[in-house]
Amino acid sequence: MSAILRPAAWLAACLWLGIGGSSAAHADGRWYAGCTRAGEANYCYRPYAEGLAAVQLGNLDEHRPAWGYLNAAGELAIAPAFEDAASFQNGLAAAAQDDKWGYIDNTGAWVIAPEYESATGFNAEGTAIVETNGRVLLIDRAGKTIKTFPLGTRSRGFRPGQTLAMAEQESAPLAWNIASGKLLTAPDSVGALETGYSRGTWTSPQWLAAQVRQANYQGKWGLLKLDGSWLATPDVLKSVLAPISDGKRVAVSQKADHQWQLADLQGNILKDTRYATLDILAPGYWLGVNDQGSELLGPELETLGRWQGRDLHVQREPDWGFAVVSDGKVIHLLNDGQPAVTLPLTHRSVRVFDGRIWVFSDSPEGDDSYGLGEPGVLAQLYDRQGQALLALAQSGTTGEAAPVATANATDASPGQPESAGPAAIIRQPVTRAQLDAYSVRILADTRQRSFGADRSHWPLAILKPRKYDSPLTPAILTAGGEIVSAADWRDVQAYDEGGPLLVSLQNQHTGAVDAQGNWLVPPEYRDIEAFQGGYARALPDDSRQGWRRAVVIDLTGRRIELPAKVAEGLARVDHGLVTYRAESSGGQERMFLWDIAAGRDVSPEGFQELQPFTDGYASAQQKGKWGLLNLRGQWVVPPSRQYSPSVQQQPGGLLLVSEEGDSSLQRLYRPDGRQVGPLLSREVRALGPGQFQVTLADDNAVGILDTATGKVTVLPDRSTHNLTGGSDKTWLLARGDYRQGAIDARGNWRIKPALSEFNPFFVRPSGLARAVGTGKGVLFDEQGRHVLPALGDARPLNGMDRFVQYDREGQSLLLDRNGKEITRVEGPYSLEADQASEGLLPYSERGNSKYGFLDANGKRVIGAYFDTLGAMKDGRAVALRRDRAGKAFGYIDHSGRYAILPEFTWATDFSEGRALVLRDRLVQYIDTSGAVIAYIGILCRHVAVIAPDDRVLWPAADKLQCLEKEGAAEPASGDVPPQEPIPIPAAVPVPAAPAVAS
Repeated sequence: MSAILRPAAWLAACLWLGIGGSSAAHADGRWYAGCTRAGEANYCYRPYAEGLAAVQLGNLDEHRPAWGYLNAAGELAIAPAFEDAASFQNGLAAAAQDDKWGYIDNTGAWVIAPEYESATGFNAEGTAIVETNGRVLLIDRAGKTIKTFPLGTRSRGFRPGQTLAMAEQESAPLAWNIASGKLLTAPDSVGALETGYSRGTWTSPQWLAAQVRQANYQGKWGLLKLDGSWLATPDVLKSVLAPISDGKRVAVSQKADHQWQLADLQGNILKDTRYATLDILAPGYWLGVNDQGSELLGPELETLGRWQGRDLHVQREPDWGFAVVSDGKVIHLLNDGQPAVTLPLTHRSVRVFDGRIWVFSDSPEGDDSYGLGEPGVLAQLYDRQGQALLALAQSGTTGEAAPVATANATDASPGQPESAGPAAIIRQPVTRAQLDAYSVRILADTRQRSFGADRSHWPLAILKPRKYDSPLTPAILTAGGEIVSAADWRDVQAYDEGGPLLVSLQNQHTGAVDAQGNWLVPPEYRDIEAFQGGYARALPDDSRQGWRRAVVIDLTGRRIELPAKVAEGLARVDHGLVTYRAESSGGQERMFLWDIAAGRDVSPEGFQELQPFTDGYASAQQKGKWGLLNLRGQWVVPPSRQYSPSVQQQPGGLLLVSEEGDSSLQRLYRPDGRQVGPLLSREVRALGPGQFQVTLADDNAVGILDTATGKVTVLPDRSTHNLTGGSDKTWLLARGDYRQGAIDARGNWRIKPALSEFNPFFVRPSGLARAVGTGKGVLFDEQGRHVLPALGDARPLNGMDRFVQYDREGQSLLLDRNGKEITRVEGPYSLEADQASEGLLPYSERGNSKYGFLDANGKRVIGAYFDTLGAMKDGRAVALRRDRAGKAFGYIDHSGRYAILPEFTWATDFSEGRALVLRDRLVQYIDTSGAVIAYIGILCRHVAVIAPDDRVLWPAADKLQCLEKEGAAEPASGDVPPQEPIPIPAAVPVPAAPAVAS
């Protein structure tokens, strides 16, 4: 057998040469894909516990691995016979067979037969937590059920050495009716709530979908009314998914394939057709989609349209009370409670604004508009009843609209110019040729408004010629269906601030027109800024000094008389207030506000800085301090801040202003500066008139703020991430949130489930846990009592009676049990609290990504020289120091010297004197001296276990026939890795830097 390598060398050679029996031609082995990758191997090989380590072995040609156990000597103590396996805990280990979990002893014999969906470790008192049929149970070592936990309970079980287990209990779902300002009281059996109606529904539904659970994650759904009674019970609807209803019919999913059907409120199926999706477009109108295509159903369940392989364009318009379905051939207008209107469509797209339907066809060739308006050519405009709004008069020309009349025309009859200032105005009925020649910018979407925007002067749309060389000039489309323009119009502009449209002429003059195209401000100015609050800054035609000699005009074009100091320092106009610069009484340049209507200075002493008004408010600095002004020049937030406040406009004219020094804290203010409600944190969400979802700053409780009274109704569930609301803002839902607590060995709550997290769970020697409840950390002992309140949010450490606290100044503190500071380290989270062990705590210095150890006295016993540093376990800590060993991991001891040389591509913490490591892609278990206990790798398409003396511990010899074939195991010529395992010295000292004094 001279041609046969010894197994350990075979593994090394195969890995080095990229062979080893695996081939793309072989079908499976995907389960082994991550078992030799850094960071993933520990999913295949568990740490030692009670002298045994669970390992994943098996044949790569099979679909699933087999789990067995190695003993402390690296020998196979329990043959691989399980689909999955956990570590031993108090004499038993959870193991799986045929997708069910049970428990084995240290011989591999079943003590509790596999019958559970999941299983966790036993505690010292002989109980464990399992799950079966969607219920969580507490069992004893004979498999007898001690306790059945309520639905909504879940737990990962008792961890080694723990007397308590962290468990979670789902809170009851919550429904806040925004319209009534009341909580829905659901029956105790309800475990989940959904809106129960489509996002296309614009009415205020009087029901919710509610689930009554038969298992933790399963149950039947019904419809629940506002008073907590059933509109349709789960037993009637039998839906396994949350149903939706328009109040007359219900979409239900009654089978495991999750297909949908239509039923009445008595649960009777109304139509045999099954759909992958089924949605309400408008009350009485449903759209179903399945493998056969899409089907639009009407109020009598009649089919209004079927489409196979054609994209549908669906627009729900709850604000205007209808929906639009278009497919490139027809448009269906679906009005609440009215028959559908079907219109022919041979065009490109459909858009809806302010209850009008705009239909567009494809753009013509030679289009130069480049996205200046809506895509395509305006074909027609309809109201919600399907009535065409554009008469589309016949044109006398073809292919191009006739140019507008010249400026000397005087006839004001339709289709002829009328005299209106220095240029003539043309009013023409809309023709097909004109629409072909113009791109369209729609102005009619009144749902999109800026603060104070007055759009009463706006027409339906601005029209711009599609071609640069077109004789057409810019125009407007009026609500009466006319195109209005003039021969000398050069441009038409609309601004988000609202106000009349600004029209510039070929002679470089600018004026403003109303919605019918009439001149409001004659074109007598060189330029005009956007109107705000009825006023605008304008540049007179005779000005030779630019905007330095601007004037203020009103909507008639009248110049506002201003005092000389205001006119000379004019900077901008904001909703009736003129900002100007002038010299103060002290001889310093300041910014002032002049109230046009009142004819007076708002703040005679002026401002050092005054930012532009945004949404009616401006930050201003006075006497070196910043505050917030409203449009009356009143201080909403007095000038007391070092920096300009952050402000967000809220519905109802309210302001959300951040607190100085902590941007996560904020307050609501009325426009006159009065505070609304308490100090808030996190997101503030507008729900409906006078209602906001808020989080209180003092305890992080979530509630509903009534802006009329300033009072907050605290919601029973304090979670924010599970709160959602429908698009119609009828409901605010909390679908239930898991809250953490701790149970004892008999399944009793030692700490009630009211906490968001434990971090950490109970540690030794303190026997304490840190938990976060209402946003603040507290300490618990194992009796469930709050203890050591002076330590506040500090974290107890494993392996030392010490605590770590991270303060707001970006420092990390080490404290004793009395809260006394032992040491502090610069930098947030520079003390690795979760890695404390054996009296040592990893730390890093600010600005330095290197790590070292400090002891319980705060002394830096090992300098911060390591790029990676794990917890000290069994006198060894995983360490990576790139400046000495590149990317190789090793282990240091308590002196900071390498006890095991850095030779591994990945390494894990020691447990019971053994550690899992990777040398390249070769898996090894080693002892604290670095000696190999066992190799794991691929031999003959098997994941094999090999002893250091080259004995193959698994699989049996008859599975390794590839090793017997003459020359089959001979690696290719070239440099071959050593055939003997590389000896690893017990300890090679690497000079460590001297310890740093604390």
